[in-house]
Amino acid sequence: NETYKSISEKTGIPQTTVEKLFCGRTKEPKLNTIKEVVHCLGYTLDDLVGEPKNQEADIILTEDERNLVLAYRVHPEMQAAVNKMLDISPDKSKIIADDIISELKQAATIQSIKSDLSSR
Repeated sequence: NETYKSISEKTGIPQTTVEKLFCGRTKEPKLNTIKEVVHCLGYTLDDLVGEPKNQEADIILTEDERNLVLAYRVHPEMQAAVNKMLDISPDKSKIIADDIISELKQAATIQSIKSDLSSR
């Protein structure tokens, strides 16, 4: 429930510009302006254009983590034991993965906003 004024205050974009964007009066808005508003609302430009995104691509693994994942995949007979040892049920592992992806997206958005702010 952002207002034009609060979006303006959070992004540094003049309120009249924000109003024009939302009313469709700005025919060719600057990409950076759109990005600032979209990020302020908790979304990314990818969300805006609706491009499907490979969520796994957002996760950066260390070499050890990568080796563990690969070993897990090639040893299906051990997966149940590993899941039990880590207290991960199939439903719980999906929830954990979704939480991690959500946190990574939020961190990326925060980092992007910080980067944008520092470049001003």
